[in-house]
Amino acid sequence: PPNGKRSSTTAFAMPLWHAANNNSLERRHLRILSAEELASGKAPPKWTVIDMASVGLRQLSPPLFRMTFLTAIYLNQNHLVTLPPDIGLLVHLSSLDLAHNKLRSLPPEMGELLRLKELNLYNNDLQTLPREMGRLFQLNTLILTGNPLTEPPNPLSALAHQPERLLALLADQLPEIPPPPERQWLTHPSCSDTHNPHPNRRFTCFNYNILSDKYATRQLYGYCPPWALDWAYRRQRIIHEVLHLVSDIVCLQEVEGGEFYSYFQQEMASSGYQGVFKPKSRARNMPEMERSSVDGCATFYLQDKFVLVKEKVVEFERLATKHASGAADMLNRVMTKDNISLLTVLKHLPSGELILVANVHLQWDPEFRDVKLVQAMLLLNEMQDMMKAQGRDNMAVLITGDFNSLQDSGVFEFLDRGEISRQHDDWSDFKYDGLVKSVGSSHRFGLNPVYTDELPYTNYTLEFRGVIDYLWYSSRHLRPLQVLGPVDKDYMKALPGLPHIHFPSDHISLAAEFEFL
Repeated sequence: PPNGKRSSTTAFAMPLWHAANNNSLERRHLRILSAEELASGKAPPKWTVIDMASVGLRQLSPPLFRMTFLTAIYLNQNHLVTLPPDIGLLVHLSSLDLAHNKLRSLPPEMGELLRLKELNLYNNDLQTLPREMGRLFQLNTLILTGNPLTEPPNPLSALAHQPERLLALLADQLPEIPPPPERQWLTHPSCSDTHNPHPNRRFTCFNYNILSDKYATRQLYGYCPPWALDWAYRRQRIIHEVLHLVSDIVCLQEVEGGEFYSYFQQEMASSGYQGVFKPKSRARNMPEMERSSVDGCATFYLQDKFVLVKEKVVEFERLATKHASGAADMLNRVMTKDNISLLTVLKHLPSGELILVANVHLQWDPEFRDVKLVQAMLLLNEMQDMMKAQGRDNMAVLITGDFNSLQDSGVFEFLDRGEISRQHDDWSDFKYDGLVKSVGSSHRFGLNPVYTDELPYTNYTLEFRGVIDYLWYSSRHLRPLQVLGPVDKDYMKALPGLPHIHFPSDHISLAAEFEFL
């Protein structure tokens, strides 16, 4: 503070800068609030940028690295020789100016700044860069001029003015990390330790959104080494994860049609599986060559455990037309989404029991929560019709897949409680009275999610971590025995997100063992 005294409530009286067009700077000031202003309830100004340029700094004070809210720091024109490893704690930085210092090296922790978009290292003494900087996939401005590394014969000099290629080179040099500890099977809370299930009435189910190749871009998943994001590598890891557990039923989402027929079907058949695949609805109107790139749902079953009785694809866009009854929201919102669900009725050979398996992938967009809810309602209505077609009022049911819905969603409430309130926020102001009248707003499947709180997330990326994949079962027909537990939490803390070297998708697989009642 200018008067040399420190206030009990601190707001920095620091000039703040941010880069504007043509390298000009727009300057704004923050000041410490007076006692009168604080007493009146005036809030201190919010700031996320700090400027310490040209103040003669030779080292950085540790408190700086506790300001994890910072998005930009200007440290240019000082006398810094090194950066402390704690720079990696400032994970929200998008701009860092270190020009005109005396930096001789950068710490590997620079690779933790995954939101960094601008890095100015002009006129320092850098001869190399840490390979961990290859993880900075959002970096679009990297200034290296005036450093020894830009001059021949330094091997990096040829790429010094091509940041994208330079970062790709560094990313390819990232060290491999050891695989995670094996995920453990956990006894389901509803299964007592003394229960001894009959071996001929047990089976396992596995679910996995494998992340289609066309969605696995460097723009979204640049924190993953390029070679580990490559489809040829990922599909081998995917098939290993699928087959590793030898599950009796396997449900996959985001499987491209061409990959199903040329790779997955063959690989699974070699391990005793038969499979069914259905692409998203858009494939119907596409030329055959383009159709092969459309993703969809694939369900596999071990042939010595199950036999296929019936299959059906649920196309939500077609059902929207069927149940529209003149409702504009059904036509304008639901019909425009080509998500599907793949239904299969399987016969369990050891017990003779039938089970209806729904492999689901609902609309992803959070702005269409109403559409996800409508899709879930249409799905259960179609499942009920499929049971009736088999001459059954009810049978064992599994509903599994990527629901793109958190546990406070209308989708979860509808599946879990058997009904959905007309006051639920997910309806918003959209009108679906015709749908509710046609298919109802309740069901009698008696569904429970097999996972309770065992998994802290099923989707794990830099910007989002949460549970959006589920495995539901009909509690009147099935008893859960075990679930596949989470990935080691300490291991995951070291990863910025998925996919990664040992995780071929941005989703975590689900698996459970059941017993027919």
